[in-house]
Amino acid sequence: MSDWLVTVENARNRRLRCAQYVVAETYVGWQIRTPSEECNQHLLKVIRRDAVRVFGELLPVQIIEPVRRPDSIDYPPFRVIAAFTSSPMREEMHLSGLIVAWFQDEPAPVPDAAGRTAISALDWEGLSRDYEI
Repeated sequence: MSDWLVTVENARNRRLRCAQYVVAETYVGWQIRTPSEECNQHLLKVIRRDAVRVFGELLPVQIIEPVRRPDSIDYPPFRVIAAFTSSPMREEMHLSGLIVAWFQDEPAPVPDAAGRTAISALDWEGLSRDYEI
């Protein structure tokens, strides 16, 4: 049995591992809202703030651009925020990490096929940060 909830291999054969994630309905907590681009842009700021609140300020946050249905302004119904780690890019460091947020149509599996593809396509070396433990 693996100690990781999620393992994704990227195009450079780097293993990205996740031991903690949060799944929520995309617009959870919004009592009233008017579907609009302004609302969606505000949501992205909320997700970034939530990522820092849950996982801390050590690692950068990357939000994967959501894919919407052609007839909808709303994002997919579920959002996921996950902390990924991998081997360091610099030998003197211990790990590299990145907080990744994305949207998907169902609450499970995490990630869904589209999310897995998007995560594996991330430029890990350009987006993540090395750190010591």
